[in-house]
Amino acid sequence: MCAEVGLRAGEILRVTGPARITVVDGEVILVGAKYTRGKSFVIHELRSYGLKALTDAKLSIVVGSGGSFEYVSSEDEVVDSWLEISDHIAKSSVRPLKVVVIGPVESGKTTLSAFLSNYLSQKGLNTCLVEGDVGQEDLAIPATIALTKITKSFVWQRELSFDDVRFVGCISPQYCRAEVIAGLLDLINANVSRCEAFIINTDGWVSSEGGLTHKLEIIRWVKPTYVLVLSEFIHKFLKEVLSNSTEVIYVKPPRNVKPRDVNDRRNLRSEAYRRYFSNASIRTLRLGEVGFIKSHVFNTTKLSANELSELIPNMSEIQDFIIYAGISDKCVNILIDDKGLRSVQNLKIVSLGNPPNINVNIVLRSEVKGCLVGILGEGLKDVGAGILEDIFLENGVVSLKIRTPYEGLIKALVGSNIKLSEDFKEMGRPARCGI
Repeated sequence: MCAEVGLRAGEILRVTGPARITVVDGEVILVGAKYTRGKSFVIHELRSYGLKALTDAKLSIVVGSGGSFEYVSSEDEVVDSWLEISDHIAKSSVRPLKVVVIGPVESGKTTLSAFLSNYLSQKGLNTCLVEGDVGQEDLAIPATIALTKITKSFVWQRELSFDDVRFVGCISPQYCRAEVIAGLLDLINANVSRCEAFIINTDGWVSSEGGLTHKLEIIRWVKPTYVLVLSEFIHKFLKEVLSNSTEVIYVKPPRNVKPRDVNDRRNLRSEAYRRYFSNASIRTLRLGEVGFIKSHVFNTTKLSANELSELIPNMSEIQDFIIYAGISDKCVNILIDDKGLRSVQNLKIVSLGNPPNINVNIVLRSEVKGCLVGILGEGLKDVGAGILEDIFLENGVVSLKIRTPYEGLIKALVGSNIKLSEDFKEMGRPARCGI
């Protein structure tokens, strides 16, 4: 459907995607960014926004299937209240200015982060947006925290490319709280010289004591100038706990957030993986020349064939299939070729070795394929991510094949609990990465 729509100054139009809007005349503001005559922008099918006319304006709107637009009253929208808060923050003289955005799932955190980033950038501040939601990373891929410096107006973070990234290794923050905080701090510290303002979006884990404690830990270590909260209950909680140590501001959440269900979120994550790995190539690495951090198989003391036989005598029957064996804390981890699976099953030692206080963990070569890993370059700097395609023994050396778009020097890999299928869908238990 195509339509030409007129707006008087101050009027608000609620637009639900998919839609393309061109400003024919006048000036409007959408997600904190001003658009004038001749400017166009696209609203994704999973997004819905309030657009306000700053002057009398005329718009050309093309709406796709499922999209819509309607005039709404200012009382039903948050544009004016968000502009007031953004203006208050823009007047701060603190540098670097740090703003942490907190709220439940589907409360408008992503939109508020984009709104404030656009607003401050158009006010002339060198503004950096930090996407700290590891489960729904919109700048890079899930399981990472990413940063971008705002150089253009945008509607949704997925229109942007990241400048810097930290690999966390999980998509549920309760399993990587320390890594999330470390990643946020490292990103901010590494970019403080070029960013006057940091807008930090967080995950929606706030419905439990653990989630709220995690947000308090983020506030403690990031030390934000402002905390913006899209929940009256959480705002009251943080105000009482933090007292006057940090300015905590309640932000009215939008009433018309377009909901995303579990499948929508899963599909968005797959789309992010697919986009990142679209131009990837296969690289072969040799263990020993590169490190492997956060791996229960390789973060062990390597066992020779003789040492393994002394610990578990009957393991000699599958020696020809072993790719790597190591011991850690009374547990022997063995990576074997799938050809040796039947031999292992016949030995009946998968869960218990000999002597009985030695546990045995068997990982099959096929279980490695699809495991998501972080890539570290010189000085252990995060430089990207990869997918393990294979691990094999070549001339007595363990070699790894990884798929990655990164072409530079690799010093180490970082493991995760995420495994991807051929079409970049996350594979849940029991198919999660076993490396």
